[in-house]
Amino acid sequence: MIEQYVNFRMVQSDLNCISESFKEQPAMASRVLLIKSSLTCLTNLLDNESKIRLVYKESRMLSNKFSEIKKGLQFCKYLRNIFAAHIDKDLLSLALQWKPELKVMLAEFGSEAEGYLISVFVLETAINSYSDENGHRFFSSEIDLVSDNYQFSNFLMELIDSSLDYLESLVIFLRDLSEVGKFQDLTMECFTEAAEVEFKIIKKGR
Repeated sequence: MIEQYVNFRMVQSDLNCISESFKEQPAMASRVLLIKSSLTCLTNLLDNESKIRLVYKESRMLSNKFSEIKKGLQFCKYLRNIFAAHIDKDLLSLALQWKPELKVMLAEFGSEAEGYLISVFVLETAINSYSDENGHRFFSSEIDLVSDNYQFSNFLMELIDSSLDYLESLVIFLRDLSEVGKFQDLTMECFTEAAEVEFKIIKKGR
């Protein structure tokens, strides 16, 4: 459990930093990086939540808080998978079809603003592709990030705030369960164990 405590403390710290950075009205290129970082952090929160559910036995409030953000986190994971952590080829093909002006922009070695717009068009395509035979699965209609980016921006900021509220309560429970308080003093045994560490490639999923 101590590993999950460390994990969620890191997510909490990252999301706090991202939230403060958004409030400072970052430059266009920095804004894209913050969005990608947000999607990665929120996906980390979603993927690791299943490992700490025993906490919900002690706190129905935590379970309810997570239920309120779960749908948004799942949407962010989809965006992370095709836009942030990996740039999906099918997404790029769809973006070139959805935003034909992209082809004109790509013919030029343009400004920072044009580079930003390329990312915005691809992100917009990713958002709108979160659909099935019944229509859009999250927003009620197609999103236009150029003419109106507030709907997505407001969603993301509200989700970050709600996730931080959840994490603030969660880390308190995990701190007690992981018995972090026992490790206030470093002993010679700690340093002996550290000296025995053998570094090697860590395989994903272990």
